[in-house]
Amino acid sequence: MAEHGRRSPDRLVRLLPAVAVGVVGLAILLYVARATGVVDRGGNLLAGLLSMTNWTLGTVVAVDTARAAGRTGTASGPGVRRSWLLLAWSMGLTAAGAAVGGATGRSDGAADGQVSSVPMAAFVLYIVGLLMFVAAMAVLPVPWHQLRNRRTVVLDLAVVGCATVVMMWYLATQLLHATGRSGALELTLILGCVTGCGLVAVGKLMITGAEPLDQVSMRLLGGSLVMSAMAAGGLAALTPWTGLTPETVVLPVSAVGWMLAARRQRVALADPDAAAARTRRRPFSVVPYAAVVLFNLLALVAEMRDLPRHEMLLVGSVVLTTLIIVRQITAFHDNARLVGRLDESLRDVRAQEHRFRALVRNSTDVVSITDSTGRITYISPGIEKMLQITPEQVLEGCRMVVHPDDREALAEQLAPSYAGPGATAHGEARFRRADGTWRRLEVHSTNFFNDPVIKGMVSNARDVTEARRYRDDLAYQATHDDLTGLLNRTLFASVADEALATDEPAGTVMVLVDLDDFKLINDRLGHAVGDALLRDVATRLRDGLRPQDTVARLGGDEFAVLLRDVVPDERMEIARRLMGELEQPVTAKGYDLLVRASVGVAPGTPGITAAELLRRADLAMYAAKNQGRGRCVEFDQSMDQAAQEHAQLAADLSVAIDRNELALVYQPIVTLPHGELSGVEALVRWQHPVRGFVSPVEFIPVAERTGLITALGAWVLYEACQQGAAWLRELGPAAPGRISVNVSARQLIEPDFPTVVEAALLASGLPAEKLTVEITETAVFDGGPALVAVNAMKDLGVRVALDDFGTGHSSLGLLRTVPIDVLKVDKSFVDGVGQSPEQEAIITSLSQIGSAMRLVVVAEGVETGAQADRLYELGYRYAQGYHFARPLKAPEIAGFALKPSPV
Repeated sequence: MAEHGRRSPDRLVRLLPAVAVGVVGLAILLYVARATGVVDRGGNLLAGLLSMTNWTLGTVVAVDTARAAGRTGTASGPGVRRSWLLLAWSMGLTAAGAAVGGATGRSDGAADGQVSSVPMAAFVLYIVGLLMFVAAMAVLPVPWHQLRNRRTVVLDLAVVGCATVVMMWYLATQLLHATGRSGALELTLILGCVTGCGLVAVGKLMITGAEPLDQVSMRLLGGSLVMSAMAAGGLAALTPWTGLTPETVVLPVSAVGWMLAARRQRVALADPDAAAARTRRRPFSVVPYAAVVLFNLLALVAEMRDLPRHEMLLVGSVVLTTLIIVRQITAFHDNARLVGRLDESLRDVRAQEHRFRALVRNSTDVVSITDSTGRITYISPGIEKMLQITPEQVLEGCRMVVHPDDREALAEQLAPSYAGPGATAHGEARFRRADGTWRRLEVHSTNFFNDPVIKGMVSNARDVTEARRYRDDLAYQATHDDLTGLLNRTLFASVADEALATDEPAGTVMVLVDLDDFKLINDRLGHAVGDALLRDVATRLRDGLRPQDTVARLGGDEFAVLLRDVVPDERMEIARRLMGELEQPVTAKGYDLLVRASVGVAPGTPGITAAELLRRADLAMYAAKNQGRGRCVEFDQSMDQAAQEHAQLAADLSVAIDRNELALVYQPIVTLPHGELSGVEALVRWQHPVRGFVSPVEFIPVAERTGLITALGAWVLYEACQQGAAWLRELGPAAPGRISVNVSARQLIEPDFPTVVEAALLASGLPAEKLTVEITETAVFDGGPALVAVNAMKDLGVRVALDDFGTGHSSLGLLRTVPIDVLKVDKSFVDGVGQSPEQEAIITSLSQIGSAMRLVVVAEGVETGAQADRLYELGYRYAQGYHFARPLKAPEIAGFALKPSPV
């Protein structure tokens, strides 16, 4: 019921156009009937009925206009709302005036052939209503900033105003001349006011264009008033025959125009875009030209019929023609200026178009437009370079072929671009070139289907084949070993973690393979041979595994193998089989090599990580090396305990110096055959506060592995120099002639090691020639920084001894390239003295080589008198070993030095 109640007024309002048309038709029929005599001229009842109908119609239109004012208040601003309210009052007062004038038009007893006078009440209502209309037009704001040419607008207003005023003045004078002056004067004033209101509306329309009121609404308002004024002027001549005032017939015409204007304004506010689309816009105003045409037609008729006072029409024609000429000259000037701007704009557009075409033609990217059916309507010339097909071929129907494996993925990636206007999507796929090869393109699509010019999907394609290949290469290099192509440590750890998370832990086994003596091959045969060997080992490991297994190179000569789905009884068998594959002879760069490897095996356990599994395999591998190399050992918990002990030992060793737990003992070096003290060799000993005595065999490897050997060696060097200097002060000539200090390979490669030696000599005051630095063959075999350090120590005056000669990289070339002073023969050769001629031949040759090269030769590990006597007979003059003395403390060396020499 409520909904029905709301819709009822709207239905009544929708009937207003039909009612208005009926009223207009009824008025016209009445005029015709009265003029022909069909109806008596005294039909005042009918005239009154017509007047009341006009009043009702005007009142309803006023209400409808007021409703338009209410709806435009918030949408268009307070000025527009006030204008519509004033229009509503104007229509209401005008309708009331028409009703009063029509009802009393014949009551004053006017004679036939005369125009009856307008009642004063009606006249006042007309004037006030028309003034409100003028006020309604005046309150509309003028958007001067939107006017393109103010001078043309002013001239147009002048033309229209001049033509209308002259026409109405001429008609009024003709009317006064023909009918008399009593009622015609009032009628002329009313017609003039109506005409003036029409001019105001037309002028406002010309100035404002389509704002702030709707353009069609303004046209309806102004046009209805002008038509009403013209119709009123024509019908005034018929008043003596009809007995009705013209406004009685004209008012419905104005009411219909105002009502349609109000309707149009409401529609424009409800849907501004649709209203603007339906509005016909002209590039120029036809009102001035229409006014001139009508004026000239009136002047021509007046001249042809020789009507009185037609000269004023001729004068008006001249004035209007002058105004039109001025307007046209102004328009021509404005057009010339606009043409100049247009030419400049066209030049800019051509320049931009030229730049755009050059960019598109020479761009490596391809721009295309696809319509709603999937047909390509435009494609840039870059397609020829990219896919070796011309744009013409593509536009003629040659389709760009997407790789079958990429079609569905590309369609899914680009699907979001069809979601709506402005939607974008990104995709990547392989496209076939004309030569059959494939190029990977990156496609970016944007939805422009709503654009009236483009009407399609704009896609930008870029060839990313090389970039993708480069990216894939980088990704491969980041996860694979460059030399062998195997997985590197990073990717292998990821694969191992995934396997441990998804597989049965007990079935996952880590196998760590480390090549034995690989450094010897690199040192002796060169890195090229070593690299070839590593590649061969990688191939053998890869070929010897099952499809589900994974092999990686962790670094250097260390490889890792991840076995999956392995039965516990088979894991050692698989590891030994891999060892057997590696033990086959290898041909690398023309060299036939035999490879041995130490292998550690670690089975997975619940909850273990890849890092922990690898650590266990590493412990097992080191256990295999400690057992003699070339072995395969499986991890057990005792290895973990040993590793923890080594870690604890390293931690204790790092503070042993500060806690004064370390001490030096000295092994005497004697002359043969009598055993006089010639020098000493400093040896370090560690008395642990909990463990007790810790053998150097235990803590020296720990020190070398952890890097503590550098600090430990520096301490030994400093303490030995201090003691040597003290012996020189205390014993004088009886003091040991030389004090020897062992230096590790790790110390030799330290850049500041010669500086450390020099500082120890300066701090202690020991002469440099009293110090002997013992090095191993392995330490200087490669030359490099170690050899540089040896030469630096020689420059200081320090003597250099080659320790354990014959057990390492035994090469006579070392005796020539390394500047040594002392050659120490290893105990393993001394043990063979007196056992066989072959063993004695070796030790004899070592003595002869040393003597020939003017080196001091010292035999190590002499444990019996027979060995000492035979060494003397073989040419040895210096020796050390338990036969002469065990390592002694510093005070005991003084007693050994001062004891009487045997005869």
